[in-house]
Amino acid sequence: GHLSPTIPFFFWFQYTSNGNYSFNFFGEATPPVQTTYVWNFGDGTRLQGKTVTHAYDKQGIYRVLFTAEDELGRTGTDSVFIIISPSRFVKLDEKGNELPGNALQWVMVRDAATGLVWEMKEDRDYVHNYQNPRDADNTYTWYDENPATNGGDPGVAGDGTDTQDFIEMLNGSRLGGCNDWRMPSCEELKTIADGLRFNPAINTDYFPATVPWYYWSSTTYEEFNYAACHISFLGSPPSETVVIQNHNGYKSIAYCARGVRGPVFSGQQN
Repeated sequence: GHLSPTIPFFFWFQYTSNGNYSFNFFGEATPPVQTTYVWNFGDGTRLQGKTVTHAYDKQGIYRVLFTAEDELGRTGTDSVFIIISPSRFVKLDEKGNELPGNALQWVMVRDAATGLVWEMKEDRDYVHNYQNPRDADNTYTWYDENPATNGGDPGVAGDGTDTQDFIEMLNGSRLGGCNDWRMPSCEELKTIADGLRFNPAINTDYFPATVPWYYWSSTTYEEFNYAACHISFLGSPPSETVVIQNHNGYKSIAYCARGVRGPVFSGQQN
């Protein structure tokens, strides 16, 4: 769900798949107010209503924008990516070489839909190991000392336990022979969150050891710069299928982090 700072109600939406590129969408606002619901499906189609069904006619990346508007004209918006691709993820070894889909060991995953390469987490044993930036159990406070990218608030520095430390260690390890790893933006992190999966809400065939909890993005919250966007990878049970996973948390709170490299992804490509 999402509580907008500009409107006095909580709103959320969910979706389920019908197969064949077809999806059902349902939105709601709480407490009940006179609300209009508008859906923009990223392919030129717009529909209005609490419950709608939409089918895409081709593969691609579609940003579904959901807008709730109350009787005074105040609006809240949120979005999710629908990515339709038959062979989307590719496993990579420590040198960046492609591996077969049934490979049992890999360290990175390339998303053929977005062009991004993601680090794979390991050693999920419920013990922090900050000497290994790929340890799945590590959590970090949000910190970015660069005023050009921190939104005006650097966050909370740690001693090897903040997101800037994490990226520096990941680059120092030269994972994949590269030193251009970075924190993903909120929009980039959304692309690997899978609202049709639960606990964790991600494709574990390619992203095992994912903690079903919040992961930091690099995106500072525009309304309050002491907070930043994080994405939940818990998901919801199939009976609910709630997929609004992006929230904003205080930069002082420790959450999980996953590194990414590659061209900046900012929206749909279809």
